Amino acid sequence: MADEELDGNTLIVYAYVAREGKPVGTRDVTRGACLSSPSVAHRHLTKLEAIGLLEKNEYGDNMPKQKANVSGYVWVGRTLVPRYFSTPSFLWAL
Repeated sequence: MADEELDGNTLIVYAYVAREGKPVGTRDVTRGACLSSPSVAHRHLTKLEAIGLLEKNEYGDNMPKQKANVSGYVWVGRTLVPRYFSTPSFLWAL
């Protein structure tokens, strides 16, 4: 997988689908990822499926196939968090 393919709205869509933990449809992604239209959501879902990160179930909904290693981000459970987000939060708590 090319890392440059997973950025911008595609990364936001992928993070939303992975965070949901259940099959989601195009309209769910449109609302959940705050996209402008279902066609934009469909385009990003198709791109993620072509990369191999998503797969469709028998009802046509999208499910995460695998967790991708995204540079600059780390997985915390089912949430994708910026890698350096924890350092300022930790220092602020002191």
